[in-house]
Order: sequence, then structure tokens, then C-alpha cells
Amino acid sequence: MRTWSKFFVVVIFIAAILTVFQSCNVQDNVAVPTEVNLLHKGLYVDRFQDILGDTTRENKLLRYVKSHDFNELSLYGLWEVTNKPSKYPSLARFISKARLDFGVTKISATHSTTKAFDECEAYNIGRKNETEKFDVFSIENEWWQTNPECDYACNQNLVLHIKNLKTQNNDVFDTEIYIGWLDSGNNDYEEAKFLVNNLDKIAVHCYDTVPNFAYTKERLLLLAKAAKELNKKPEILIIFSAEQEFMFKYFSKSHQNKEFLTAYNDFVKDLKTSNSSILLDLNFTGYKIFTYSEAATAR
Repeated sequence: MRTWSKFFVVVIFIAAILTVFQSCNVQDNVAVPTEVNLLHKGLYVDRFQDILGDTTRENKLLRYVKSHDFNELSLYGLWEVTNKPSKYPSLARFISKARLDFGVTKISATHSTTKAFDECEAYNIGRKNETEKFDVFSIENEWWQTNPECDYACNQNLVLHIKNLKTQNNDVFDTEIYIGWLDSGNNDYEEAKFLVNNLDKIAVHCYDTVPNFAYTKERLLLLAKAAKELNKKPEILIIFSAEQEFMFKYFSKSHQNKEFLTAYNDFVKDLKTSNSSILLDLNFTGYKIFTYSEAATAR
């Protein structure tokens, strides 16, 4: 009887220790999301200014988009379009055609100057038909490269500018930014906080030869830390490049022959295996492929 009594005392003691340990690890009691929402399947369209107005080129692009299950387009070269109101009817027809006939749900205006975004907003305001408008204003400014044209302070101004455009005009577009890296002589965590606090979506590039969470880990952890502190959960998109030096062979039909969606699925699988708790603070909602010309060459 004494032996059994000692045994039960030990069991109770161990149970008490485990209870205290678990109570000190709140994170262990929070259910980590197991599913990732796949809302955005995007394609960057380079040289769009040369495609717009050419029915053959427009339809070739849109057939490619539909055949590869893209549902969003991020348009480059718009500064040669939106600064010419005479081109607005052609732009409106293209955007409407992409939506109504080819399953595109969002069109992103990709720019790097306040003037260009002002022109896009002027275009949006002039459209009575919602199917003809831009849905996303996306900033592309590589301030981390010590960009002489637009440094980090300039980038902050860009972010606040499109945020104010949305508020002042009661527009419903999403605000987005692309980041390669953080911290160009600044505090990288403060940069992350600023982006999370002022934007709807953040597109993070994964410019490796394969989908690789480790390549993006440092940036994503900073964004997750900022999101937790600010009590926000921004949308995160992952950018894969179909360029030769990056994932061309991964996508190419003559090499690894992987679908674009496979890249995202592989990335998410790697993320969940490596650091699933990041899903508590960031809302991963899809991917973007850079760019149309390279992607079409690959597959």
C-alpha cells in the first residue's frame, strides 16, 4: 500500500508540473490555422502599353490567363496609358472583357509615383461601370536598393498617398506593396510596422529556384511580429519569378514542368512544416507570377 501511495503522489506531482508548464505557454493553447485561403492567383503583365488596343495581343494574353487559371492581373507600363485620357475607353473595354469573358476578378494598377496613382484614380472616378475600374493600387519601389529616385521616406509618402486617395474618394480598391527586402539604412522592424499598419496587402518575393519558405522567413517573421503588436492580420501574397535565373526551370515544360499553383502549394507545405505558427498573425491568400513574357515562355 505504501508503494502505491508513493506512486500516486508522484503522478499527481508530475500532472501539476505539466499544468503549470502549459499555462506558461499560451501559444500552445492557440489553435494554429491548418488551411490557407487561396483567393489571389496573379500574373504581372509586362509591356501592357504595347498590348492594349491590339485585339490579337489582348486576346492572346487573356486566353493564356484563363488556360493557366489566373484570376488577377497586375499591369505594368500603365504610365503610358493613364496619362492619356484618349486611351481610357480602350482600357475600360479591356478590363471589362477580362472580367466578363475570362474570369479575371481583380485588376491591379502597378506604379511607383504619386502622379501615376493620381491618374489611375482619375480614371476610376470617371468610370460609371464598376467592372471597368482598377481593384488594387500596388506600389513597386525598391527602396531597399538605395533607390536614388525614391528612398524609404519617399516610399512612406507613396503608401500614405494611395491610402488617402482611397479614403478621400471613398473608393474601394485594395492598397498593396511589393517588398524584396526590408531596411535600407532604416529600422527593419519599424518598416514592417509601417507597412502592416497602412496597407491591405503585402506581396513578398521568393526569388529562388524553388518555392522556399526559408528564403522569405526573416521578412515574414518581422511582418508577423508587427501584425501581432498592431492587432492586425494583413493579406500576404508570395511572388515567384519565372525568369531564367529563378524558377524558369521549375515551371518550364521542358524541365520540371510544374504548374504555377504547385509553386504556391509547395511553399505553403514548406511553411507549415517549418513555422506554422506564423499563420496566426499573417493571412496568406495567394501568389503572383513575374512576369507574363517569362511565364509564357516557360509554359
